[in-house]
Amino acid sequence: MRSSITVRPDSAYGVVRPELYGHFAEHLGRCIYEGIWVGEESPIPNDGGIRCDTVNALKRIRPPILRWPGGCFADVYHWEDGIGPRDQRPRRPNHWWEGEDTNAFGTHEYLETCERLGAEPFICLNVGSGTPREALNWVEYCTYSGDTEYTRKRARNGHPLPWNVRYWAVGNENWGCGGKFEARDYAREYRRFVSFLKQTAPKGEFVICGFDQQKWNLDVLDELRDDLGYIDHISIHRYVSRGTGSGFTPEEYWLLMKDVSALEDVILMTSGTVQSFTQYSKRYIGIALDEWGVWHRDATVDRGLSQPNTLRDAIFAASAFHMFQRHASILSMTNIAQTINVLQCLLATDGDKLALTPTYYVYDLLQPHKGATAIVTEVDGPSVEVTDAGRRSTLPVLDASATASPDGTMTISVINRHPSEAQEGCVKVAGSTSFPNISARCLGGTSPGAENKPGATESVAPAEVSAAPVRNGQFVHTFPPCSLTVFRLSHT
Repeated sequence: MRSSITVRPDSAYGVVRPELYGHFAEHLGRCIYEGIWVGEESPIPNDGGIRCDTVNALKRIRPPILRWPGGCFADVYHWEDGIGPRDQRPRRPNHWWEGEDTNAFGTHEYLETCERLGAEPFICLNVGSGTPREALNWVEYCTYSGDTEYTRKRARNGHPLPWNVRYWAVGNENWGCGGKFEARDYAREYRRFVSFLKQTAPKGEFVICGFDQQKWNLDVLDELRDDLGYIDHISIHRYVSRGTGSGFTPEEYWLLMKDVSALEDVILMTSGTVQSFTQYSKRYIGIALDEWGVWHRDATVDRGLSQPNTLRDAIFAASAFHMFQRHASILSMTNIAQTINVLQCLLATDGDKLALTPTYYVYDLLQPHKGATAIVTEVDGPSVEVTDAGRRSTLPVLDASATASPDGTMTISVINRHPSEAQEGCVKVAGSTSFPNISARCLGGTSPGAENKPGATESVAPAEVSAAPVRNGQFVHTFPPCSLTVFRLSHT
């Protein structure tokens, strides 16, 4: 049965903020050390200790934003441990993720990494074991341009000019690893922190810690109902897991595809909670899904939360991005966990060897959507019935998303979720007669369990594919099993 994919350019969801394709790097496992930082004395090619191959790979996908230093690590991190001569920085136990942290990678190293990547910094402040004074000093050190103790210290450490740090998270998961606060107690702490921080960073945007359980969000926002101007974004986290990284049944495969709805549910519920407080003030508070992804059972602390990253995970990520674009008007950012070597990473390293994971290529192929306007796209065709905990739901085999750029170029991305069967689809652009130019790239592999390993030939990589000409606003294409295909349509 042929599917019908209809793109409606006259109906839009909103502009896809580039930050919807953001990233997250925590002092966890081999994400920072070995992933980004190898040190100046390492035989692995580096620039000032920052690994060259990972920077070059990430630059190719134009990362819009990079969240750091955590995660749970953020609420035990004291930033002054990570500045000054590296041989004088204290070595600290990594409270949450085992082992020790040398503090060789600190504020300067992180912000230099962001500069090289062209990414907005997104710093997570320590609320759980820190103080407003400590946070205020960090903001001053990074962003203030005057002549103070901390700006002079910044200059002595090699950076006389301030950095432009726009995003500041006030704590991380403070309902749990960030101090196990009661909601209203945390809200009062947030207000105390931000009331000072806003004076030093008047152009900064502040992210409040939310929760996927809405009672927390209701209590936090109710406590701050007279101070909603202190909140620019509310953070939520959501992970999913079915089977293990390399081992899963056909049922678990489809359950993971369905689990995109788990991310969508928490986004919509949180948005509804926020709107119940902002509907009369017309204040916009963005939903920041600043930790998300697949967290398989084999990604344990003793393994540094490392897991195989397969084509199955990439198709899940692509489906998530399609959903994010449908909610472009309420989502202000998303940050996949995590950038390198940890959980659903984009890059995997082994010594001096580097692999681009299938998820990396999803970010690569979907780049044209960033900054464009998301267009309503409808799919009618075969579906699969999925049963989870006795509840049945229907999942379309094909999924599609489309955006329009100011120059008239249209990008249409189509996912074939079926693990083993190709699917034929007719793509229709409503109200359009023709697009003289069309190109296509497709990401696929030999099976949903295919992965790319450092030092080995890639099993999953995108390739240019032929696409039929667009006549009368439509064309037909056969989509390979377990694949993502991205079409670029233009009039010139």
